[in-house]
Amino acid sequence: MFSHNEDIYTNKILRALLDGNMPDVVIDECGKWGETVENLLNAHRIGGQELVLKTFAALSRQNKSLITLVSQDTNTQSTRTDYLEISEHLKSCLVYDYECALWLDEFISFASEAAPMTPTAFHQAAGLFAVSLAIARRLCASFGVGQTYPNLLMLEIAEPAIYKKSTGLSVLQKIIDAAGLKHLMLPHGTTPQALAMEMGNKIANDMEIPTGDERDIWLVERAFAAQRGWIIDEASSLFSSFNQKYNAGLDMLE
Repeated sequence: MFSHNEDIYTNKILRALLDGNMPDVVIDECGKWGETVENLLNAHRIGGQELVLKTFAALSRQNKSLITLVSQDTNTQSTRTDYLEISEHLKSCLVYDYECALWLDEFISFASEAAPMTPTAFHQAAGLFAVSLAIARRLCASFGVGQTYPNLLMLEIAEPAIYKKSTGLSVLQKIIDAAGLKHLMLPHGTTPQALAMEMGNKIANDMEIPTGDERDIWLVERAFAAQRGWIIDEASSLFSSFNQKYNAGLDMLE
C-alpha cells in the first residue's frame, strides 16, 4: 500500500503521536506531510495526547487521506480499526488502487468531449453530483458517533455565454435521464410549500394525486422524496425569487 518512503516514515510518526509518544522527527523526511506532522508535534507539546487526537480529527476531516495513511500497518500490511472502521468491501476497493473512482474520470472525459467549452472543474462537480444523487442517501461514512451522507451544494460561477455552464448542465441532465434516475430530480421551479410537499412522503387531504402512468412516476418519487436533487440553470432566478412574497422563507430552508 505504501509507495513512498515519506509515507512509511510519516505513518510511524503519526501513530507514535496518536499513541501519546513524542518521537524524534526529521521534518524533511515527511515530504508533503511535513506541515501536518509539525501541527501534531505542536499539539503534543501544548496539550499532550488529548490535543493530538483532537488536532488529528480536525485535520483528517480536511484531508481524508490522512486516515488511510494512519490505518495501514507498515510491518504487517494489515489495516488498523482503532481509528476508522473499514468495511471488507472498502478493503477490496483499496486493493485495486481505488478503481471504484474511475467512473468520475470517465465521466469528465466524456462530458469534456460533449461540452468542450465548459470548464473541467464544472464537469467534475457535475459528476460528483450525479454520484451523490444515485446514492440517494443509501450510503454514509461513519466518523466517531456521527454519520456523513453525500449532501452537496454546488454553485458554478462564470461569465455568461463564454464558459457554457448551461451546456455542461445539459450533459449532466441527459446522463441522469439515460441512467433512469429522473425520479430523483426535483422540479426546476417551486415555492417553499411545494418544495416541502415534493420532499415529503405524507399525503395531505387536499392533495391531488395523479392517475395512470403519472401516478406510477409519482409513487416512485415519493419513495425517494427527501433524497432528491435539484438542478437550476440560472442561480440568479432562485436568488431573485426570494424577494417574492410567496417564496418568503425559502432562503432559510436547510
